[in-house]
Amino acid sequence: MEEDYLFDPESVVLRRADPDDCDAIINLVEIGEDDIYNRVYSYPKILKLIETAYLAITVIDRNTGSVVGFAAFEDFPQVSQPF
Repeated sequence: MEEDYLFDPESVVLRRADPDDCDAIINLVEIGEDDIYNRVYSYPKILKLIETAYLAITVIDRNTGSVVGFAAFEDFPQVSQPF
């Protein structure tokens, strides 16, 4: 039997990402020493993404102050070749 989960939007804070968030963001995606996520989302790439993205948002738990989410958006599609 599934319980209904109600998300409380007052429990989180969304703010523009800061380079100081980099370590916490890496901890969100880091699973093991040599997995696909670590190769894709390594430290320099996360830092560059925060600094160069059109909009980079960090989600922080209001109660603990820990980073619980991250999103980065560009103002253009990531298509390398037209079809």
